[in-house]
Amino acid sequence: MGPSRSSLTFRCLRLAFWMLAVLRAHAREEEDAPTVHTLIATECTRYFTWRVGGQRQERQAGIPVMLHGPWHTRMVYSFKKVKQPGRMTRLMSCTQERWEKLPEADRAYIHEVPTHWAPSYSHHPRTGDWYTGINKPVAMADWLAKTEVQEDYVLLIDADMIMRLPVLPHELGAAPGTAVSGFFGYMIGVNNELALRHVPEVEPRWDEVAGPPGRRGDQVGGFTMMHREDLRRVAPGWIKYSEDVRADKLAWNQTGDVYAVEGEPVWIAEMYGYSFGCSKAGVWHITDRTFQLYPGYEVSPEHFKSPPKVLHYGILWNVTSSLPDAEPIYQFDKHWFEEFDALACPPWEINKQGMFAHPPRPSQFNTTGYQLFRDLLAVQPVIALNQAFCDRHRRNCPPSEQLNRECSRADALAQELEVAWARVRQPAEQEGEGTKLQQPADDGGRLVIINATAKAAQTAAEAAGAAAKAAIEAQRAAEAAAAQAAAHAHAAATQAVVAQASAAQTAAVHASAHARAAEQAAARAAHAAGTLQAAAQAAGKAAEAAAQASAAAAAGAAGAQAAADQALGVQAAASRNAAASEGIGVRRELSPARDSISEAASGQPQPDAGGVEDSSPNGKGQHSEL
Repeated sequence: MGPSRSSLTFRCLRLAFWMLAVLRAHAREEEDAPTVHTLIATECTRYFTWRVGGQRQERQAGIPVMLHGPWHTRMVYSFKKVKQPGRMTRLMSCTQERWEKLPEADRAYIHEVPTHWAPSYSHHPRTGDWYTGINKPVAMADWLAKTEVQEDYVLLIDADMIMRLPVLPHELGAAPGTAVSGFFGYMIGVNNELALRHVPEVEPRWDEVAGPPGRRGDQVGGFTMMHREDLRRVAPGWIKYSEDVRADKLAWNQTGDVYAVEGEPVWIAEMYGYSFGCSKAGVWHITDRTFQLYPGYEVSPEHFKSPPKVLHYGILWNVTSSLPDAEPIYQFDKHWFEEFDALACPPWEINKQGMFAHPPRPSQFNTTGYQLFRDLLAVQPVIALNQAFCDRHRRNCPPSEQLNRECSRADALAQELEVAWARVRQPAEQEGEGTKLQQPADDGGRLVIINATAKAAQTAAEAAGAAAKAAIEAQRAAEAAAAQAAAHAHAAATQAVVAQASAAQTAAVHASAHARAAEQAAARAAHAAGTLQAAAQAAGKAAEAAAQASAAAAAGAAGAQAAADQALGVQAAASRNAAASEGIGVRRELSPARDSISEAASGQPQPDAGGVEDSSPNGKGQHSEL
């Protein structure tokens, strides 16, 4: 006798409550996923309109000053293109005087991008120091003071960057008390007299996660992913220590900056201000060494495993042919375009207005492997910049032949770049390829054994492949059956609720039918799971067979080798006996043994192929952007 309708209804209701609990838990997980707010630090100059980054040098009151220009067009475009979660805000450090000197088109751009207007400390109101680096922490502190930040984490990146992939806190490993940033190994001041003068009270760190043991700050910079509450505690110290290191007369030869000059303030003071401000607030870092890459830099196997999320086009880079000593076929440096007008409508003088000269077509590169990966990354920023410009021009400029021609070519290059990525393959020798063994020269018993065992190994491998395929199919069947069971259970739960609310008896019948269907589907799922387990066992047995075959091959080869050696010994003995019987003396000669092996003649260590020691802009660990 089957189950009663009331028992089936009870089962359906219990299943419905269970499913509701699962759905609510899933919804809570989505709600609990950390959120992120992206910030771009900029200045209010034309240079920043197209990149939201970059630097140029002016003189004010006889003192050289670094001024930033307008590059954020591309950063905003890439933010949208990669579907970066959360909101974006431009931190614009600007004086009223400089704002009024901007062209109307540049000022109107404030309505296109969410912007927080922060006071400019390029000329410090208290110390009189001319230093634009201080604007980043000042703008950050001003934004935190005047904004009710809703997101959990804040991502601060430079304007002369483009985003290639979404940047998520949980993927990077960010957590309260633990920030994520790029590694800058040349910041030796975190572990010498500089740190002792400014943060002697900070307990040294003895790990090597973000710098050497014994450091009082982390060797970090470039970008920051940090919890908002940590950032509130860090911001005041970030400003204070930036000012302190900037004013430190002894710091010039203790920072690791080879461009520092005795008697002049240190340019990278803001980087130390951030590092010391974090350590003072108890915030330490995980360093992500593949997060950002400078175009033109060599790539490593790590970049294949974890491709760069951001490209930082802060320095000159080249694209070269694969031929030895070839001249660059393309070059780009943001510093060449200080007066570039990104917002102008046609007619354009390319490289001065509207767009940059197009880079080489990705399909024409004759490089492969790591070099092809490097070259595609090198042309990506300019292709992306021109796409960003065209996106705005098409919305704000009247149609013209030049606009259509140049922007169509920019679109074609972008599509070609996407296709070219499919050609990038990591070289096999970097994927752990084993050493290839030489085949024996003779065709005797050794080859017979090796061929037999190789065939057995091949058969075992084919069996393992078939078992793996069966396991995959069984897993898919189990997933489909489970999905069907869930669907039937959901229908049953819905009918049960309807039964309680209105026609209980009729709905219960339907619910019972759906419940039986759900039970049958669950049985199929269990059967599929059993098949999956059986397939997995078969795969294991096949793997054991392959291992045994390999062992047999090795044993057979060893036996054949011993037999061959024995035969050679017998043959030699027979030759000696024959010689003795003919009265011919056998003279033995001994060859001198080698006592040593000569070393390689080069006295210089070879560079690490494709490796990147740190994320600083040049091989010496210096910030060449200066």
